[in-house]
Amino acid sequence: MIVPEVAGNLIKPSLAYVCGLLNSFAFDFLIRPFVDKHIKGYVLKRLPIPSYTPENNVIERISELSLETAALSTELMRGLTESSNQYRQLRAKLDALVAHYLKLNLYELNVVLESFTSLREQEKLSYGEFISANLIREEFSKLTTLVNA
Repeated sequence: MIVPEVAGNLIKPSLAYVCGLLNSFAFDFLIRPFVDKHIKGYVLKRLPIPSYTPENNVIERISELSLETAALSTELMRGLTESSNQYRQLRAKLDALVAHYLKLNLYELNVVLESFTSLREQEKLSYGEFISANLIREEFSKLTTLVNA
């Protein structure tokens, strides 16, 4: 996970936005074929990262969810909270919003999610289901319903 550094609790929303995109399943899917251990600059330059425009409500929400997820992740790592369910739910909202923002349809989202075979198998062993994918699909469905209403 790419975590935006917070200096004095101030962070540029544009950085949070880019971190939110790069942490998403959709961008992981795009980057993975070109990455061995580290993301190189030439790979980042080729990514279709939409420009940051603060007037766009979806972009602002991606920034907010990115910051909330990073803060909760930090708390989880430090043992300050045990809200892994809350973290999973925030991640699902972020991933669904990014997929929606990138104009993925449900079929394309499923292709992306099902490509994470290691995570799928790990979660099936631990939870009996691919919980991350199911939560993302649920959030994606909510967004689709809102937009189409």
